[in-house]
Amino acid sequence: MVKILLKSFISDDFELILCSHTTRTPTRLYPLLFPIRFIKDIGKLFIYGLHADGVHIYLQYRSAIVREYFIIRLARLIKLPVFVEIRAGYFISWYFNTNIIYKKMADDIINNSKIIGSQGQEYITFLKEKFDKDVVYVPNFVISKLIPRYIEKKRCYHTHLKILFVGYCSKAKGIIELIKGCQRVAESGRVIELTLIGKEDTEITRWINSYNPHRNFKITRKGYQSHDKVLEAFALHDIFVLPTRYSGEGHPNVLNEAMMMKMIIVTTKHGFICDLLDDHSCYFINKNDHESIAKSIIHISENYGEAVKKSENAYKRLIENFTDKQIIPRIENVYRQLVS
Repeated sequence: MVKILLKSFISDDFELILCSHTTRTPTRLYPLLFPIRFIKDIGKLFIYGLHADGVHIYLQYRSAIVREYFIIRLARLIKLPVFVEIRAGYFISWYFNTNIIYKKMADDIINNSKIIGSQGQEYITFLKEKFDKDVVYVPNFVISKLIPRYIEKKRCYHTHLKILFVGYCSKAKGIIELIKGCQRVAESGRVIELTLIGKEDTEITRWINSYNPHRNFKITRKGYQSHDKVLEAFALHDIFVLPTRYSGEGHPNVLNEAMMMKMIIVTTKHGFICDLLDDHSCYFINKNDHESIAKSIIHISENYGEAVKKSENAYKRLIENFTDKQIIPRIENVYRQLVS
C-alpha cells in the first residue's frame, strides 16, 4: 500500500518522503538483530526528520510495537507532529491479549499522536469508545488511471466455470475449503477450472499434491505472479473466491482489484471486508465451510443475470469509495491538519 500511496500522491503543498522502518517477522537471530535494526530505524528518522514537517507512520504493532513506540517518541522529541495510521485487521484482539508493556506503548502512541487513522471502520468505533479519539477512515484504494476503460462482462457458463484465487495460499486463507467446494461443484456435473495465484504454504503444497480432484475439476497453480499477470488472470476468469479466515485480515487489496475488474466475488465476512462489499455486490459465504462455497458457485451458474448485476454494483462501490480520487484528498487534508 505504501507503493500505491507514493505513486498516486500528487500535491502542490506536500511532498512525501519514504523513511521505511524494519518490521520483519522475528527469527532465531531476532534478539541479536533487534538492537542493530532499532538503531538504524532511529538514526534514519532523525536524519529525515531534520527536514520534515510531520510524520505519517503505518502502525503494524505486534513485534514492531517497540520500534514504532521509540520512533514516535523521537518524532515528538524533535517537535514533529505524528499521524498514526493503524493497519491490518487484528489490532483490537492484539491489544487485549498482548503483554502490559506493549499495551502501555500502544496507549501512549494513540493518546499522544496528533491524528489517528484507520484502515477499517471497526477501529473507528473502538478507538472512540476506548480512547475518546476521533479517527480518520483511510481504506486501501486503487489508482484511477490503472482502471481499464473497457471490461468484458463475465460469462459464467452454466456448465463451465473459471474460478480464481489470488493471495497467500494457506489454510487460514481458506484454500482447503475452496478446493473441496470446487470438488463438490464438479461432482454436480459442471466443469471447474480453479487457478491459484500466490506463494504456497508448505502444508498446503503437500495437501494439494496428495489431493485427487474429480475428472471435471482442474487445478492450476501459478505461484507468485507479477501484478500485470494478476490483472490478466482477472480478465480470463469469471468468479473470484476469497474464503479467508486469516486472523490478520484487514482490507484486502486483492478485493479492490477484483472489484475493479468486475469479477463476480464470493467471500467471507471477515476482517474489514464488509466495509468494501455488501449483499448487493458479492456473495457472502461462511468461514471454514466448503459446502457454502459450493452452493454459492452453483447458484451463480444458475443465476447469471443476478451475478453480473452484483459485479457491476461492486465496481460502482469501488469507483465511488476506494480510488485515489476519494482517498488522496482525504490524506492531504490530514496533512494540513497535522502541520497546522
